[in-house]
Order: sequence, then C-alpha cells, then structure tokens
Amino acid sequence: MGATVRNASSYMERLKMNEEREKLARAVMGKISSDMLEKKQLQNVSAIML
Repeated sequence: MGATVRNASSYMERLKMNEEREKLARAVMGKISSDMLEKKQLQNVSAIML
C-alpha cells in the first residue's frame, strides 16, 4: 500500500508540474503572438506611408 501512495503522489506532482508548464507556455505564446502582430502592423503602416 505504501508504494501505491508514493506512485499516486509522484503522479499528482508530475501532473501539477505539467499543468504549470502548459500555463507558462500558453502565456509565452500569447505574448509572442501579440508582439508579432504589433510589429506586423507597424510594418504595414510604414509601407503605406512610403
């Protein structure tokens, strides 16, 4: 029974870490997407002004 508890505890810890990594990855991807869109818009404005 002790091994089952250890395995479950380890599984829950890995699950929590994966969720945290996924949350961080989503935040980073969201930030990158916003930055890229802003740069693209600035490039479009510059092209129109030229």
